[in-house]
Amino acid sequence: MRQEFSIERQDEESAAVLVLRGHLTADAAARLLAEDPRPPDSSRPHLIVDLSELDGIDPAGLWALLRMRRDKATAHGRMLIVTPIDPGSRLTLAQAGLAEIMPFCSSLAEALVWLGRRVLSPNAAPS
Repeated sequence: MRQEFSIERQDEESAAVLVLRGHLTADAAARLLAEDPRPPDSSRPHLIVDLSELDGIDPAGLWALLRMRRDKATAHGRMLIVTPIDPGSRLTLAQAGLAEIMPFCSSLAEALVWLGRRVLSPNAAPS
């Protein structure tokens, strides 16, 4: 049985975080795109979309992630993806080529460390 789609917002020191749960379908994609991940004061330029608890993703979900990157990531900020645990969803993301245009990390902690290194060294990459 599929878990109902939900979005949980978390604010970390250097990034706004959206934790997605359930299945990212067309209806869920519309909800995701309506979400404003930035705090009103824009003090967190980076966005981390945590897909680690996602059950699945369809083409509309992939499109939503690409659109979110285009619309919500700022010129000075980054959008990072915490990859899903579900092997099918990980494969879908890899086959779609998303890793080529935005950093993938295996955990929220890794994403936050990566952002910290980016501030110090613009050429740093996820390990």
